[in-house]
Amino acid sequence: LLRLRKPKAADCQGRCLELLNQLREQQEKLDTNKETTYYYHWMNARYLLHSGELLAAVDEYKLAFEQVIYRQGENAEKIIVEAIVAACR
Repeated sequence: LLRLRKPKAADCQGRCLELLNQLREQQEKLDTNKETTYYYHWMNARYLLHSGELLAAVDEYKLAFEQVIYRQGENAEKIIVEAIVAACR
C-alpha cells in the first residue's frame, strides 16, 4: 500500500491509516526494547508523503532515521534517500 512506484486505489489512504494504527498498537504491546519503532515512523513518513504533508513526513523520516541507525543498516540507507527526496520537494 505504501510502495512509492505503484498506483494507489481509492480506498488505500484509509486502509493505510488503519494498518499504521494497528502496527503502533502491536509495537506498544510487544516491542518493549523499541527495536522496530523505526519501521512505524518510516511507513508513517511514506503515508504523510503520499498525503501531501511534506513537513510532517520529513519529521517522521528524522525519527525513523534516529531509531534505525543502530539496528538496520540496509533500511537506514533507504530511509536516508527517501528523507532527502522529501526534504528537497
